[in-house]
Parts: sequence; C-alpha cells; structure tokens
Amino acid sequence: MLTKFRGTVAAFAIAVLALSACSASASDDDITLSVNYPVSEQHAATEAFHAFAEEVTERTDGAVTFDHNYNAALCELPAAIECVGNGTVDIGFATHAYTPELSLANLSSTAFLATDLQAAADAHNQLHQESAEYTDEFDDRGVDILFHLVNMPPLVALADPIESLAELEGMSVRASGSMASAMEGLGANAVATDPAEIYESVERGVVQGLVLPLDSIVDLRLHEVAPHIYDIGEYVGIYAMSAYAINQSVWEGLPEDVQQVMMEVAAEISPTVTSDFLVPFTADTCLAAADDGAIVEAIGPAERGEQWRVDGREAQLAAWIEGAERVADPQSSADAYIDLYNELAGEPTPPTHQICGDVE
Repeated sequence: MLTKFRGTVAAFAIAVLALSACSASASDDDITLSVNYPVSEQHAATEAFHAFAEEVTERTDGAVTFDHNYNAALCELPAAIECVGNGTVDIGFATHAYTPELSLANLSSTAFLATDLQAAADAHNQLHQESAEYTDEFDDRGVDILFHLVNMPPLVALADPIESLAELEGMSVRASGSMASAMEGLGANAVATDPAEIYESVERGVVQGLVLPLDSIVDLRLHEVAPHIYDIGEYVGIYAMSAYAINQSVWEGLPEDVQQVMMEVAAEISPTVTSDFLVPFTADTCLAAADDGAIVEAIGPAERGEQWRVDGREAQLAAWIEGAERVADPQSSADAYIDLYNELAGEPTPPTHQICGDVE
C-alpha cells in the first residue's frame, strides 16, 4: 500500500533526503492530471503551480503532464474542495475559508495573526503534518494537500477618498468572512455581496467600497468604480490560506516514484511562493492599477491601526475558539499555530502600498 502523501514542508524535506538525484521513470503508461484554477493563467497562484507542474513533467521524463483549466472552467472556487474530493478535477486550487468545516485549516483565516506570509504558510504546513486532526479534516473530504500558499493581505477600495481609518466608521463596505467582523471593529457596516455583483453595488452607491486583495480588485475591474485604495493589510496581515489539493484516490493510484518526484518538487516550490510569485505579481498589479488612475496608499493613523490589530486579534481568536466545535482542544490548537508562526517568522512581507511605491 502506498504511503499517503501529507503535503507539508516538513514531510517534503524528509522525503527529499531519501530520494536519489536521478529523474524518475514513472511507468509505461503516461499520466495526465487535470488542474482547476479559479483565476487567470497570469495570476501568481497559477504561475506557482505552473512551475511545479513543469518541473514534475521534466523530472518524470514527460510521463506526467497536466491539463490546465483557468478561470474556474471546471469548478468555482467556493466548491473547490468538493470538486477535488468527488473527482470532478484531479487537482484544484482551494481557499479554506470557503469550507468552514475545515476548522484547523481556517486558523489561517483568522485575521491579525500573521504578517510574514511565507512563515504562516510554512507553519500551517508543518502543523498539518504533525497533527492527525489537521490531516483528518482533509481525509474526511477525500483530498490530500500538495502545498499551501497564502493570499496577499486585504485593501479597502472606496469610491471617494478618506484621510484616516476613523472615516470608515458608518460606511457600508463589501466584506466577507473574517474581514466582515474586522471592518465592524472600525465601525463600518459589512455587507455580504456576491463577487459578481460588487462592481454594480459600488457604482450604484449600495456600498461605498469593498475589502479585497489588490489582485482581486484589479481582476474584477473594481478600481474603476473604487479608485481610492487604502492598505489595511499591514495591520490585518493574512486573512485567508489556500492550497493545491489532489484527489486522494488519484494520489494513492500514482506510481510511488511519481509521488516521490511530486513531493520533491513541492518541497522546492512551496517555500518560494511568496517571494517568487506573490510579491512580483503584486508589483505588476500595482502598475496596472496605476495605469487606470487608481492609487494605493497607506492609511492611519498608525496608533489607531495598531489598536485595531490588538482588539481584532483578541476578538477573532475568541470567535474561532468558540466556533471550533470539532476540534478537541481549540485553545491549544490556536496556541500551537501562533507559537510555531512566531518561531518561523522573520521580517513582515512588504505591505502592498510599499510594493506599489517601489515600482511606481
């Protein structure tokens, strides 16, 4: 029986030590794995998996190839875990927050905890390896994880300019998940709106703005109606973790040498996603936004932002602990994630407004 893959950096590192330097020869039968991306071919998350796929194909001498499907061609993002688990697609990009039953995985959907994006992903991977509870959450849905990656922190995009965080009080902004409660902590009114309806909602004045990462803002052309973009991410940090998931039966049916190659390549790609893909892509997105007249700025005052961080962290952790009914010891699990993140964390990932400033 093949050893089940546990997609974490720690597990990858152990596996790599056992591998020879030679390329794998899979079998007489070629393998094609279908991949679903919720975003375009040019997106950072897509390009990260492209790098993974190209290297796997090379190291298996062309025996393993990938059928890439972009812009949610096979499955919409909210149903990604289900689509991978039921075999609609072999591999899919999934964001954990869309599956709230993944309680431990959604520790990384708790805002205000982490500003070093790569360290957060690495911590999440390691705990997934070390804790049977983490693994079981995905086992129960028929999927394994190839590697985790984070989304860039959120920004507030508004139709009209503001000068401080205080001016968000009383505003109606589109926000969901942990960011809905985060914005309510500033006195804003969080409105749940389907992504496809945000543009019209802002244009008609139903909401005065929205909360999303810059790549989503530009991809949905929201900066056309909300061109005043303020970087709250330096206070909030990450608020959503994603991963490339593989159907468990598909994984277990792969030849062992193919599994080993995929583990090896994931070990090399996973720690580079933030620096090699997310940050450069954000820089390009900054330029695209600027070309259309949108401006990404810092927002303060810093004292208010830091107090928001402290209050928000306390409130969101309490909410996660209260809602983690399927977790044996929610407080210990939260502490383990935070402690490991703090151990791995280095300098914060540059905030979006700084990345934009460096390229303008």
